[in-house]
Amino acid sequence: MRTTTASKLLLTVAVAVIALGACGDDEEKKPEGPTTTLGAAGATVTVTAFDIGFRDKKLTAPAGVIEVKYKDEGGVHDLHFESAHDFMLEVQKKGDVDSGKIQLEAGEYTFYCAIPGHRGGGMEGTLTVT
Repeated sequence: MRTTTASKLLLTVAVAVIALGACGDDEEKKPEGPTTTLGAAGATVTVTAFDIGFRDKKLTAPAGVIEVKYKDEGGVHDLHFESAHDFMLEVQKKGDVDSGKIQLEAGEYTFYCAIPGHRGGGMEGTLTVT
């Protein structure tokens, strides 16, 4: 009978542990890392990439949430901002468009293509946020 009592005790403890593990606080789980969910954009800027350059290397936008559209007129390219390490857009072929939102305060921000040789070849520009 000791085995049965010990088995029942072990089973009771296992059920309690599982039940306690299933209980949690009612706090909403927050995603880890930077979030890409931003409110409505106050402005839109378009960066157009071609073989090894950007059509416009100087862009402006008001401070706040900015929608960035990235258009491809040829080649495989990505788009980064030096001070926003969690923001990246990609295009693979002519006609592709990618877009995303970024929140920026007033200042100057360098944008570029990080594919080897592209930035050094001229794929760098400045977004002035006022």
